[in-house]
Order: sequence, then C-alpha cells, then structure tokens
Amino acid sequence: KMVEDYFDMENFGVKTAPPVAASDDVRAQRILEDTTVKVGRRYQTGLLWKDDHVVLPPSYEMAYRRLVNVEKKMKRNKPLAQEYDRIIKDYVSKGYARRLQPEEVAVRSDRLWYLQHFGVENPNKPGKVRLVFDAAAKVGGTSLNSELDNGPQHYKPLPAVPFHFREGAVGDGALRDGDDERDPDVYEMNVMTFGAACSPSAAHYVKTMNALKYRDSDPRAVKAITDYHYVDDYVDSFATESEAISVSTRVKEIHKDAGFELCQFSSSSPTVETALGPGRVKSFGWGEAEEKILGMRWQIATDDFRFNVEYHRVPSSVLSGDRVPTKREYLSLVMSTFDPLGFLCCLMVTAKLLLREIWRQKIQWDEPLPEELSKAFAIWRKEMDAEGQFRCPRHYFGRGAVRAVELHVFVDASQAAFAAVAYWRVTYEDDDVQVGIVSAKTKCAPMRTMMIPWLELQAAVLGTRLMNTVKEEHSVVITDLVLWTDSKTVLRWNGSSHRRYKQFVGNRVAEIL
Repeated sequence: KMVEDYFDMENFGVKTAPPVAASDDVRAQRILEDTTVKVGRRYQTGLLWKDDHVVLPPSYEMAYRRLVNVEKKMKRNKPLAQEYDRIIKDYVSKGYARRLQPEEVAVRSDRLWYLQHFGVENPNKPGKVRLVFDAAAKVGGTSLNSELDNGPQHYKPLPAVPFHFREGAVGDGALRDGDDERDPDVYEMNVMTFGAACSPSAAHYVKTMNALKYRDSDPRAVKAITDYHYVDDYVDSFATESEAISVSTRVKEIHKDAGFELCQFSSSSPTVETALGPGRVKSFGWGEAEEKILGMRWQIATDDFRFNVEYHRVPSSVLSGDRVPTKREYLSLVMSTFDPLGFLCCLMVTAKLLLREIWRQKIQWDEPLPEELSKAFAIWRKEMDAEGQFRCPRHYFGRGAVRAVELHVFVDASQAAFAAVAYWRVTYEDDDVQVGIVSAKTKCAPMRTMMIPWLELQAAVLGTRLMNTVKEEHSVVITDLVLWTDSKTVLRWNGSSHRRYKQFVGNRVAEIL
C-alpha cells in the first residue's frame, strides 16, 4: 500500500496548510515539558506513555527465551560473545545500567518490562557490534512500543542539513558517541534505550532545551545544535578555520553540559581536526580519508562527495546477475540507495520506473521478475556501476569573493516521469561565472495515464517547492530566482489568474505564483 501511494498523483498534491498538531503530540509534548529535569550532569525525562494508567503484561519469560537464543549464537561466535560481554560491562561501569539484587528482581509490577537485546554487526565495520534493544517484541499482542507514543517530530528536514554543509569553505562533522546454567542477571537501564518508540523525540527535546539556555551568549553555536544536527550527527561548514574551531568547541561544551559527548570529528581542514580534540578525531592517512556524512561519502582530502552504493541486504547472486531478483529483493535494493540531495536521480529514476511497472503487473512478493523486466534490471545495474565515477564538490563557492548568486531551477516532464533540478549561478568579483548543482528531485508519473501538460504543471510545482526549500534552508543572499520550463501551456496558465481554471490547474498555479 505504501508503494502504491508513492506512485499516486495525490501523494504529490497541492501543499496544504501547515499541519495541526495531533492530540497525541500535544499530550507527549506536555509530558516532556512537565517531567524533564536536570539531575547532576544529565537530564531526566518521563516515558511518553499513551495512557497514564498503562498495564503491561508479564514479559520475563519472553525475554528469557530470546536471551537463550542470543547465547546459542554467541557459543558459535566467540568474538561476538567477547564483544557482547565487553559492551555489557561498559554499560555498568559508566552507570548506564545497574545490576539488580535478588530481592529487587523478585518485585513484580504492571509497569515493569524486560527488554530483549541482541547484537548487530555493522557490515561496513567488521568486528564492530552494536547492542540493540527490541522494544517492539510482543507478549500477547502488547509490546513496550505499542504503549509508548512516538512524540512530536521536530527534526530539521534531511536535505536542509547537507545544504548548509556545502556553504562554507571548511567542512566539519562529528558523532555523539556467561554462565547459562544459572538464572540470568537482571539489569535496570538508567539511560534512554534507542529502540523505544519515544526515544528519538525525547532526545531531540532535551538536546534542544539544553541548547536554548545559551541562545543569548552563543547564538551561532545554538543554531548549529538546533539546525545543523540530524539525530546525533552534527554537520556544519564555516568561512574560516578559526570560526570552525570556535563554534565547534562551543557546541561540544554545550552538549557536555547535558551529558552528551561529541566525538570522532572530521574536517576538510587538518588544522581544525587537530584543534577539536586530540585522540578523539578519527585517525586515517590524509588523502585516504573518507567519511560518511548523513549517508553520503565525503572524500575529505579532495573535499568532494563520491558515491559507492552498497547493497548488504541483497543476495550476492542477484547483484552478480547470476539470478533474477524477486519483487521483494528488488524493492530492498532500490530502497537501499540513499541519495538525499538527488545527485544520482538520473540513474534512480529508471529504477523507480521499473518498480512502478512491477507493481502495475501485480507480481507476487517472492516471484522472480519476468524476462522483460529482468532485462531492464540488468541494464540498470550496469548503469549503476558508473556511480563510482561521479564527483560533486562539497563547497558551493570555492573560487573566492562572490559578487552575486542566482538560483535557477529547471523542470521538465514526460509521459513516464517529471523532474526538477536546482543550480547556483555564481558571479565572482573577477567576473568569472560558475554553475553548480544544488539538488534534484524526480517523480514517476502516476499509474493512470495523464496528459503531458498536467505532468509539466506537476513538474513546475515540484520545481517551486524545491526552489522554496533551497531558499529557506540556505543562508546565502540570493540576488535572483528563476524557474525554467519549456512548456508553453504551463507558461500560459501561470500568466493569467488561477481563478479562471478548474481545481487541478487552478490550485497548482496558485501554489507556483
């Protein structure tokens, strides 16, 4: 159903008024405001229960069965067992978890939940294990997450963060950092577990609330925390090295005041990396340094973005072409490609069109693609091999002093798809002119056939929204805005009052104007 909605024209309808906060979000916000207090160096906040009088079913037996399965896996994998043991001990030593005494374990309560946990190995980091708490595991149809509200989602939209990362000359980023014959030990978690439905919202609330205490004394650092973070990733750019060091240092200090720690700084400037924390900066040979910034690969030495899509969840036999993918495998492959700024959209639009055709033919989930579609898949996979050759400069304005910056957005449509792409046209003080891509968006035409002029109009709406997003999410002073279309019909529609037209055209013309 989600994929069908993705291809529906109304999924890209005229933008409505700003959404009204749902009653659940209002309740969750009130819980955050009423229960969040600072205790020592950290903040304490309440869980976002959907009901004040929630009753949880007994969960010990289910958690115990899951633990037995984890232990069986560790018996077969000694390195995993050792790393798992190290992580648990680290939790205890840092105060994240506390081992309960037998008399405490004996206490029963309808507000008690035993969290299942398991280890996940990162395919990009062999030997690196992350402990995951499964708050979605159910007992009699009830899970911890089913009783928790997600809370209000106040994150900056994802493209906004990498947009700013490309503005300044200096780029900067950081991350926040047995015996099975007896009854298992029981530990009480003293810190937030990422796996609970409300954790992201609560963490974002605390991070922002703590930062706002410094809005008068450190406005730039506060803006970095409120606008240039995505979950626990900090991504920023600066005009000079000294500004990068000054602001990033204050960001670290403000976070530290709340018990958060920024670590593993990476920068396009070796000077900035060294200044931001000896021993905490990622160590790699200069010229080989590559860092992931919100899923994008940033080559630090050359200060550009590169692309190397990895499909860890897709069988190697499918990737090598030895076997035709099923509908399920193809969907997994397409959704594994993360491209928030649309640099690969010229390749990915082909994948989207193939996905639309798979849905049109109503192929079953585990049914291999028919011959015609499998040939199209093979061609697309070959084209995707070229993505490793793509390069895109991180810094928009790398030539020197800028005199004028224009934003140009081009839109176009066909019977199959429509698209918009945004460029800066930069005039420097020496009269040199350079053009650079900002972002691009593509959208498949809906399942039902539509007239080309209507699709061209949809492309113009897409371009308008892209233009507004780029304008709003950059601090650049834009001297001129231009939206380009080659459709005379769209130009004529936009050259007269939208009230003359029927709803489909009139509403979209009103948004463009």
